[in-house]
Amino acid sequence: MKQVLIFWFCLSLGWGIKAGHNHSDFQVSLNDGGAFSVVFDNYAYPEEYTSFFLSDLDPGSYRMKIFRFYFAGWNCPPKKKMVYNGWVQIPPASILHGQIDCYGNFITVFQGPKFPPPPPPVCAPVYYPSCGGGHYGHGHSCGGYGPGYGSNMMPMNIYDFQNLKNTLAGISFDRTRLQVAQQAVAGNYFTAGQVAEMMRLFSFESNRLDLAKFAWSKTVDRQNYYLVNNAFTFSSSVQELNKYIATQS
Repeated sequence: MKQVLIFWFCLSLGWGIKAGHNHSDFQVSLNDGGAFSVVFDNYAYPEEYTSFFLSDLDPGSYRMKIFRFYFAGWNCPPKKKMVYNGWVQIPPASILHGQIDCYGNFITVFQGPKFPPPPPPVCAPVYYPSCGGGHYGHGHSCGGYGPGYGSNMMPMNIYDFQNLKNTLAGISFDRTRLQVAQQAVAGNYFTAGQVAEMMRLFSFESNRLDLAKFAWSKTVDRQNYYLVNNAFTFSSSVQELNKYIATQS
């Protein structure tokens, strides 16, 4: 009897582990970094978000509605407008990061494995062209983790990125926050949307600009770097960043 119980315990444990490895993480934001609310799988989340994150989702199709907040005037509640109403397909054992574009479409920014894959083979380098011509990165000809990302150019996954944002938000001094952010950027790759999210954690415009310059070389989708402009307060910062980028090409 004891052996039977042990057998069923091990079997159920194996099923649980297998099921857990099938779960996925999901993150969505607006392409310009605006604030929004979410109805996901018929549940209305009460918070206001600039980046919405769910972990351990079962694979499958989920209904999602996103309502954007608009400024309605001083001392007035913000207006809401539905900018997305559709289905999201969650793949198994994956990390899915999407954005809602200005036309109300869901765009996949990044999709990759949630659990570490085996080490990739050594292959010939492949260069990935940006939309504007030129090249913005390299990977390997025998496999990567998604369009535009080589096996050595995966952007930071959404779980680690959320931990990084929490760390940055908990730092009192803006200059120290910049040093920690630069340390993280130096050892990782990011999407343009992730860079913009980090920039919004800073109080001073000069530090946002310093981070935008520093992160340019570690961004996997440079064709989308216009997204960081939304994190600036002054147009002069946008102009200075553009001048800097022009010197790097």
